[in-house]
Amino acid sequence: MDGFGNLTGEFWLGNEKIHRLTKQTTYELRVDLTFTDGETGFAHYNNFRLGDMSSFYTLDVSGFTGRAGDNLIQHNSMRFTAKNLDLDREENGNCAVRSNGAWWYNDCYSSNLNGLYNETTGRGMYWGSVLVSTRTSMKIRPQHSNEED
Repeated sequence: MDGFGNLTGEFWLGNEKIHRLTKQTTYELRVDLTFTDGETGFAHYNNFRLGDMSSFYTLDVSGFTGRAGDNLIQHNSMRFTAKNLDLDREENGNCAVRSNGAWWYNDCYSSNLNGLYNETTGRGMYWGSVLVSTRTSMKIRPQHSNEED
């Protein structure tokens, strides 16, 4: 809710701050990814918004373009699930516990950029069926027109 981390390293702004920003105007989201094979990709969403705390920070994304695949679409309209708050649609447990990280899980995920990498299970940060290396970023800004990415 309030965020955590170091501004010069791993950092999560916090769902409450993201909600307050994205309720002001239409925002866009860009996800940059580096995969385990060294390849890079991105996913861009023209519309991005988080609901408020009473909706458990429901994800609202649309307008995908990019080279990495539309792997947030399964999570659209999902509430934010954490280890101590199981709001996913998985019937056999909590996706945040299984994946070692909170996310807008459905049943469980087609993307998960908050997962902790585990060498034993091979689970960690995923984008689609591809394991992502330790480098990802999610960036938001007010929607723009006629600018290059």
